[in-house]
Amino acid sequence: DFSREFEKDFIDVLSRRFGTKRTHANQVYHEVIAHKTHVHMNATRWESLTGFVKYLGRTGKCVVDETEKGWYIQWINRDPVLLAKQEAAEKRKKADINDEERQRRDLESRACMAHALKGDDDDSLKPTELKRDEGTQPITLAISSKSERKRPRSSTNALFDDAEESGRVIKAPTKKSTMDILMEQEKKRQALRMASEKKVQDTNESVDELPNWLHEGIVVKILNKKVGGGKFFKMKGKVLRVIEDYIGEVQVLEGNNEKIRIDQEDLETVIPSLNREVLVLNGRCRGCVAKLLSVNIDAFSASVEIIDGKHKGEILANIVYENISKLA
Repeated sequence: DFSREFEKDFIDVLSRRFGTKRTHANQVYHEVIAHKTHVHMNATRWESLTGFVKYLGRTGKCVVDETEKGWYIQWINRDPVLLAKQEAAEKRKKADINDEERQRRDLESRACMAHALKGDDDDSLKPTELKRDEGTQPITLAISSKSERKRPRSSTNALFDDAEESGRVIKAPTKKSTMDILMEQEKKRQALRMASEKKVQDTNESVDELPNWLHEGIVVKILNKKVGGGKFFKMKGKVLRVIEDYIGEVQVLEGNNEKIRIDQEDLETVIPSLNREVLVLNGRCRGCVAKLLSVNIDAFSASVEIIDGKHKGEILANIVYENISKLA
């Protein structure tokens, strides 16, 4: 059954290439049809990619949502081994939180007990009036002569004297409590976790690739068997203009040169002969004109050299067929 085979290939590419990342459905579709032995959607029971994406959402195999840029899809990983690992990680996380909370409460209870045992009526801590008893000898001061050698100050006394003269106050370092140490450790763990998540996010996100690749002036091949009753199937055409990013007004290059409007998912790029000009349709050099240097048939990729713009002279190696197309 072609429908079952297409669904299997689509899910395999989605899970292996994109994982559980939210991805544009068109991008996954182009990865699927890049394979030489792929099953085309026209041979399945779904009339369009939109219908297939809605089917995946209804059956609970993916999370799908529609935006202004089209349908986005996210694979739901139901692997029992992975689910067991996630559940174990959640349990460990809850256990760590419970241990920290129990330790915090224990420290608070100890502090309260120490305060209660100490009491607020301790007479040794209250200030007393300075009184001189009767019959005590008067206080005398001994002043040494100028000729006496002055005793050198110790380094410690000199340190405090210099600080007093300069008006600065030197405070002794305070010892951190157990609660402060625990709070610092938790902050460090949170910072490391956030940095790790950001790194993964930055690693998994692609800012160069866009879901729409149609450009004016390129040559494409028509893959829809229903347009024009099927007479345009496998014919080549020139894109005259692009409507709303995903619809192309195409002039058929055979027969009566008729003009049709067709969605980009029913088109594919055309690879010319070597040393001919192509247009880069996606990635960092999107929109640049390049010269085709070589073609790797097994890998469905090619190497091109940019011949205009700020990237002139750069060579793009192993660029996939879907990201370049022949210029009319």
